[in-house]
Amino acid sequence: MILNLGVTFTIDAMRPDRKGVFDPFVAGVAIAAFIAMQRCKVGLMTVIGACAMLGWAGKPILVV
Repeated sequence: MILNLGVTFTIDAMRPDRKGVFDPFVAGVAIAAFIAMQRCKVGLMTVIGACAMLGWAGKPILVV
């Protein structure tokens, strides 16, 4: 169940419009997060915070 949730979230994040348009920014952040956690032994909360800041700075914020 956890794996299914992770795969579903990843697919939705990398193709936000579900029309097959790939988002290289999300893929790059995901790869960098994986490397930071596996090779550099960075903690989960640090990686989540860094990914949030990268997402905030790298994508325009839509205010409705």
